[in-house]
Amino acid sequence: MSLPEILLDPRSSRQLVWRIGITGAALAAFVFAYHDVLIPLGAKQLVHPYSSVVYAMHYRIEAIVRICMVLAAILTAWTTRGLQRDRLLATALIGSSLDVYWQWYDPTAPRLWLPMLLKYAGTSYGLMQFIRFASRFSDEQFHGIPKALYRLAPVVFLIGACGFAAQFLKLPPDLNPLAQYYGYDPTRMNTRVLFNTYIIGDAVAKLVMITAAGIGFVTAPKGSRQRMLLVFVSFCGYAFGTAAHFLLRLHFTSDPDWLNDLDAGFSLALPFGLGAALLNKHFFDVEFYLDRALTATVASGALLLAYFGVEHVTGETARQWIASAVPVLGRIGVPPDAVAPLLDFLLLFAVFFIVHRLYVICEPLVERLFSSDRDKRMEALREFRDTVANSADVTTLKKGLHHALDFGADATFAHVYQLDADAVGAERFDPVICYPECPAPVAGNDVAIAMLRQTRKPVKLYHHDSTALPGELALPMPVGGKLFGFLACGPNRSRVRYAPDQIEELAAIARETGATLFALQAHAARPVPV
Repeated sequence: MSLPEILLDPRSSRQLVWRIGITGAALAAFVFAYHDVLIPLGAKQLVHPYSSVVYAMHYRIEAIVRICMVLAAILTAWTTRGLQRDRLLATALIGSSLDVYWQWYDPTAPRLWLPMLLKYAGTSYGLMQFIRFASRFSDEQFHGIPKALYRLAPVVFLIGACGFAAQFLKLPPDLNPLAQYYGYDPTRMNTRVLFNTYIIGDAVAKLVMITAAGIGFVTAPKGSRQRMLLVFVSFCGYAFGTAAHFLLRLHFTSDPDWLNDLDAGFSLALPFGLGAALLNKHFFDVEFYLDRALTATVASGALLLAYFGVEHVTGETARQWIASAVPVLGRIGVPPDAVAPLLDFLLLFAVFFIVHRLYVICEPLVERLFSSDRDKRMEALREFRDTVANSADVTTLKKGLHHALDFGADATFAHVYQLDADAVGAERFDPVICYPECPAPVAGNDVAIAMLRQTRKPVKLYHHDSTALPGELALPMPVGGKLFGFLACGPNRSRVRYAPDQIEELAAIARETGATLFALQAHAARPVPV
């Protein structure tokens, strides 16, 4: 879809605005995580110089995990098709990555409260979104528990408020406006009740997060169990480490190093587990990676040449411009030496947006080198697309579709589903053209059908949790602005994923097939004049 089409389509434009907003929030979270990674090991706190806490390795590990969360959030935002649970996951990752080490920020810098507030508000928001995401693993309501958890999730903001209040009241007098106004001594303030409430509440919320994920995994459809298991294990690692840390800390009345190491080690499970879940069936699909290795090499080489060219020409000038024109970097504590690596990241992120278009161009070229009959197959698809409207009846349409997809797409099967307007009770789609066998009808609330309705774009079934639809692709057949039906096809006999231009051609065939089928049925239903 071109940019003008996106801007004219309200659904697509809203999704684009949401993606850009999420990307901006992720970059802001990255800046804070990046700052925290650069804190020297052994550095004392700046806000509380009398504290015995120093920057240890477990802080750096957690900051690296936060960077991984930001990257996973961007990946989720730009690969989602608009499902609410994907949006919940993206915002949860960004919120949880805002666990800012505000005690190490310069206390004389303006807006010290910003990183402090971000820590408690951001992590509370992230935990709330994680609970809501876990409660929506499946549509089944397990005794109403997932729905209740989704509704009660905002309670975690009260927990975050207790943590913020406990730390705010203990700020030194020169940084504490309440102490200056009321004249009390922060060092004599006993905020243990508030802080223990935060500790216990956060630990319980993390256990609730595990419970919601466990219920979602048990009630998830069989076809999505593998992916949900990866998400459940990653949630358990992330939440259990923090819960055990906070609860055991109350027992020891201190914060032993091994507890912090336990928390940091278990938190690594979240980005790796979610990354594996996002890749889904591709995670152990060696052929998937090998088939695209040459394309990736060509694309990466071109991107690296472009990147180093821009870096050589504008690198030093851009660094000086950013250092002088963006004083906010200094306000949040980013040292001058860190400006260059930060610019490198921003430049690489800008180049990242070229990858998709370059991939679309390169993959067909690579396939032509290794597949001599590819052009003949694509020509067969185009020829059927141009002639499908000339089909005299459904039988002719079926034969043409069978021949085109059997040779042009090398598909093992193809099924055309049509909305059954006479279905009693729940909405469903019935197969009307199929080979080699006729499958069962598909419920209208299937996740793949929901995606087709929302986006009107091809759905790659191996990326979603549809258990009723067979095949690799589901291609929409819109008529009159509504989903009249869809074409499910694939995989091909070589078990190689369809290239982007092949998917585009198959999507055009699905649209023409849907319009032709609708016209044939309307003509057959029309009474013949006497």
